[in-house]
Amino acid sequence: TILLRGKELVPSNITSMLGILPSRSFRRGDKRTLSKTWPHGLWSLTSQNVVLSKELSDHIAWILSQIKPVSPQFQQLVAENQFAAELSCFLETVNGFGGITIDNHLAQQIVSLGLEIKIDIYTRWPCVISSGK
Repeated sequence: TILLRGKELVPSNITSMLGILPSRSFRRGDKRTLSKTWPHGLWSLTSQNVVLSKELSDHIAWILSQIKPVSPQFQQLVAENQFAAELSCFLETVNGFGGITIDNHLAQQIVSLGLEIKIDIYTRWPCVISSGK
């Protein structure tokens, strides 16, 4: 997921400037729960349920392919408004895994967009049920 966050972020302005509909968005002050509101605005685009691959690089490549045609506008938005811009990745594994590889081409695109990359890794260990014997 690519995320733009900022106190003054107005999602409709981002959508209008980039010409890309977000997967999720909200404004500062929008309801978060019955008693809480969001302290910032958010505009995000996710590959979840769009890219069916289990390879992280395929998801990153798809997101970057959506932003690349409008990269000058994207960079201008981030720079002029001082929005936090990140590429947020989530991995879930069973019994660990061998590691993460982001090739040079993808890494250069991420850097050129001024994105910070965050990768959350969760490991699910198989449940072992003991019979007690």
